[in-house]
Amino acid sequence: LNRTVVYSLADSHDALFSIDSVTGIVVLEKSLDRESRDSYCVRVQATDRVGQQGALSSQVDLTILVLDVNDNAPVFQRRDYSVTVPEDVAVGTEVLRVLATSDDIGPNAEITYNFRTGNELRKFTIDSKLGTISVTDDLDFEVCKDFYITVEAWDSGSPPLSTATMVIIQLMDVNDNAPVFDQDIYNVLISEDAPVGQTVTRVFAEDLDSQVNGRITYSILKGDRR
Repeated sequence: LNRTVVYSLADSHDALFSIDSVTGIVVLEKSLDRESRDSYCVRVQATDRVGQQGALSSQVDLTILVLDVNDNAPVFQRRDYSVTVPEDVAVGTEVLRVLATSDDIGPNAEITYNFRTGNELRKFTIDSKLGTISVTDDLDFEVCKDFYITVEAWDSGSPPLSTATMVIIQLMDVNDNAPVFDQDIYNVLISEDAPVGQTVTRVFAEDLDSQVNGRITYSILKGDRR
């Protein structure tokens, strides 16, 4: 009788764990979440002669560590990102950085980045580790003034989990196009008795720039004196 040992838990952490009183096997009774708590200290008690006079007991602490599984996809700090840059920005310039994090740990929290869509013109590149987006080719407002790029963040778990965000890069026009006349030379015939104020001809020039950079004014530089 003295050798009969009965096991019990002095602290079951709100019935999260139980123990078989005969075998001493500790059993998980509820789901775990490492992101909420990553370890537990359970006190196990062993008692002989249970219910008998002179029963003796001892206790030991059982430390339970919760291992991480890849159950949290990366999360971007922002739902979407936007930036405006001048169209003459130098190749190699960093224009934006995206950042995603994971509540997991270890490889499950190691994030890599890539473009999913929107960079078909290959004007930008993204650092797969840092998430920095840089210019890789000359930009031209008159060709494409807005870029809508979908960026993905992947963790290194097995299987890997991912999430995506939208990056909007808008170009700011610079005055890089001179006005161009629709003719190189204008030849006009006018009668010598034409009245003052009569329209002689109309010249026309076009500028590929936009807004104030594309507004054209005309003036006579020379040739209007006798």
